[in-house]
Amino acid sequence: MRGALGNSVHTPTVHHLSDLTLAREALSGDELAAGVFVRRFWPDLERHLVKRCRRGDGRSIEKAKEISADVISDCFGAKNRPRGEAVLLKLYHGQGPLNVWLRGVAYARLKSWWASREFGGAVPLPEAEVGLERQHPPADAEVVKILRIALENAFRQIEPYKLLFLRLVYLHEVRRDQIARSWSCHPAKITRDTRAAIQKIRRLTLQYVKILDPAIELRWEDCQAICDQHQAMLSGAKLDGGAPERLDSIRLAAHSQHS
Repeated sequence: MRGALGNSVHTPTVHHLSDLTLAREALSGDELAAGVFVRRFWPDLERHLVKRCRRGDGRSIEKAKEISADVISDCFGAKNRPRGEAVLLKLYHGQGPLNVWLRGVAYARLKSWWASREFGGAVPLPEAEVGLERQHPPADAEVVKILRIALENAFRQIEPYKLLFLRLVYLHEVRRDQIARSWSCHPAKITRDTRAAIQKIRRLTLQYVKILDPAIELRWEDCQAICDQHQAMLSGAKLDGGAPERLDSIRLAAHSQHS
């Protein structure tokens, strides 16, 4: 089965092979790998879910801790998968960071519990999550990180010459007819290619955000607002030193609004 990202749905990206290797070793019965997995991801998962609960909501916080433990357990067994589904960790194929994937699974369970009769049916979204439904989302570090990964994935799949056209048109404001003369083609080709590239970037970015964290709801307009407001965070300047080429891609995503 081939997915909309252009590769097999189960083909891991190069950046996450170490996560996939750890998952496979843990599943194979390697006790050392399993121990590393639990120590690395269980505390992170619990912190992530508790952070999503409103302060003072003791029931939700306790449920978040319970779900965190259940998800880690389900990675190796099928306690909470009664219909014969595969062991949870077998569903991870290296498409994104393992901690982000686990967070998405766990948060989806927490939101389902919030919507259940046991809780009362009202989902108490925290302030950061409520912000995602506004016109301009706030600077949620986790959302920014996921968007950065998704944008990088999308830009890597654009043909080099189309990416060059995008940079010339949107970053350097070179007229399409000038580019066409340099490439000995009709200006309409430049328009078609840039439009196709923009549409592909939009589609792949939104799809990959969903793969990385199914709980996040973003429109392309939200992505553009985040790119405009948080370029330093998206470029990695506050996380890993950043890179000019990456920042150019962020600016492209923010400014290429007209398809």
